[in-house]
Amino acid sequence: MGQTAPTKKLLYFGPSGIGDWCFIWPSLPGLLNRFGCDSIDVILPYENAGNRLLRNTPLIDQVNYLHRPEGWLEAFSYLPRILSLVRTISRSPKYSALAISSLSNQVDFLLLSIASGIPTRIGLPTKKNFLQKRAINEIVSVSKESDKVSIHSAYAGSNVDSPVDMFEKAFVEECQRDSEYTTTQSEFISFGIGGGRKSDWRFWPAENYAELINLLPNENFLLLGGGAEDAYQADIILANLQSSNVLNLVNQVTMEQSLGLLVRSKFVVGNDSGLTNLAAVLGVKTYCLYGPTNPEITGSALLGAKAINVDVPCGPCFKADQNPVNAIICHHRRCMRELTPQMVAQAIEKDSSVIKF
Repeated sequence: MGQTAPTKKLLYFGPSGIGDWCFIWPSLPGLLNRFGCDSIDVILPYENAGNRLLRNTPLIDQVNYLHRPEGWLEAFSYLPRILSLVRTISRSPKYSALAISSLSNQVDFLLLSIASGIPTRIGLPTKKNFLQKRAINEIVSVSKESDKVSIHSAYAGSNVDSPVDMFEKAFVEECQRDSEYTTTQSEFISFGIGGGRKSDWRFWPAENYAELINLLPNENFLLLGGGAEDAYQADIILANLQSSNVLNLVNQVTMEQSLGLLVRSKFVVGNDSGLTNLAAVLGVKTYCLYGPTNPEITGSALLGAKAINVDVPCGPCFKADQNPVNAIICHHRRCMRELTPQMVAQAIEKDSSVIKF
């Protein structure tokens, strides 16, 4: 009898946010093919409710976490954990290559890359400093004009076609059934508001969501958000409504239930966030409201969502990279304030198969 060929894996250092993984996903099948691998093991900085969904994806085998320290006391237990991870990776013969996401060029990932012993390490240096040059020996070459499709193609080594489904079909169906317990409405529009801790620089104003809802008094709406950090946005929306056709589920449902609700939605509207990107990658009609972030290099535009934004002299903050510093320190946020509910309504109304305002 012939022996079974040993399993070859790709190790991937990626970001914690599930929305960022929606952005990463299109290049993964090409990376597997490029390095002759069967599946992917990933290492993420932190564990959260969103990235736990990655355990239900067809390409990813194992999901592991660095559990980065948030204080000095935790730092003492972090070094032994990193050293243990280095030993585990360096002693494993199964990894053919290591891919480093352009969103994961932090020092600990770079040091772990160097110490891993994996000979092929592919990535996109964002600052091209000494450590990045040592950590990445197969550099993905892109220009400032590169859009998401060309970046994915550079990683994959070939043109990027339609990616495989992000989640197993059975898992999505289970999420849909689970979400039926959260609302009795058969038809509804979902709003993916907020975007998590310290991300208010990309929020569309809550009052604008309320005004958009008021333009559609005969529709039912769900408010979905990532957690407690987004709850205040929902409170502002509810305080500015003219009707009671809105069910607030922010911080009240699991990520699995949120996924099921997105799939069941008539359509989804939201600012650039994990929930909006999830809706797009699941094939739901999605309208993503962009401001500081750039629909040409980030977010859900590649996945089929319609990008809605306004041109401002200073925008977008993310011109050739994904550094949020300029967005965080911005004091006027014109790009989001000048994107009015009427503009969003007009963009949606152009798609007559969805709704009429």
